[in-house]
Amino acid sequence: MTTETHGHPIFSWPPKPREIATVLFGFPGLLWPWPALYLAVAVLQWWAIGASVFEGDVSPIAFVELFAVNLLALVTFVLAFHYFLYVRRTQGLKYKYSRQWPEKHNRRFIYANELLEGVFLSCGSAVGVWTVYTFALLWMYHNQMLPGAGTDTNLFWSAVTFLLFPFWANVHFYFTHRWLHGRVLGKFHRVHHKAKDISPWSGLSMHPVEHLIYFSAVPIFVLIVPTHPVLMIYFMVASALGPTTLHHGFAAIKLGKGRTMMTDHYHHYLHHQFGQANFGATNLVPLDLWLKTDYQTMQQRKSKAPVEGLETT
Repeated sequence: MTTETHGHPIFSWPPKPREIATVLFGFPGLLWPWPALYLAVAVLQWWAIGASVFEGDVSPIAFVELFAVNLLALVTFVLAFHYFLYVRRTQGLKYKYSRQWPEKHNRRFIYANELLEGVFLSCGSAVGVWTVYTFALLWMYHNQMLPGAGTDTNLFWSAVTFLLFPFWANVHFYFTHRWLHGRVLGKFHRVHHKAKDISPWSGLSMHPVEHLIYFSAVPIFVLIVPTHPVLMIYFMVASALGPTTLHHGFAAIKLGKGRTMMTDHYHHYLHHQFGQANFGATNLVPLDLWLKTDYQTMQQRKSKAPVEGLETT
């Protein structure tokens, strides 16, 4: 079992060049393997349908094609984790945070089935919102309504935006997540919190209102920061596929021949277990530590006074 950590080498002082290089170029890191995979998917999507929408094809057929391409990417990615970790159980409980498997029958879920609810919300609402945002932003690129509306964006600046977006996404996630734990939006966020023993299909198992809020990180970013349209698609792909790596429920994945890949998201797993702590997706931007909402601090507060807010049961 992994232990929780709070800080991040990028924000360490004095700077730690070796640790920062590991964050950027390590396995896994900000470049590899998931970002590289998401970028490859984005390039394929641009080639398949994105470029034609960018050039002005906003027909219903183009929208359906974009939806289908997004759906294929999501199902392929999530199924890979689900099949090997939860169907074949190739590594059993090794590195699994919980010592039990998701319940097969629970009336809290649609059709009393957690898996079906996750598939339904992910493939329907999540892919729908993802597609609408992408389609609308490509249309806005075509009509010169966004900064950096062309495809001639400076290569150096593209590299900067590529590395900048994950930090913005973490900040956006933290504050919108805190908002979703409030009285007004808490009823929508409870849908996501039905899953305490998280699994790959839990990542985008959200109410449609939460999907609108979650995916809004990309439109907000590209409305302000000049962004190449392929990178916009990449940011949408990363936002759609990333929750799977955050929710598969294992600290590490066995790669064979004695090798493992650390995928530690115990920070977020604790959030699903206890609700009122660890609002950040990862520790890339350690806002939980800075704003005293990390699990350890909240447990200390809880021992002194009860914490009001969203229930997770």
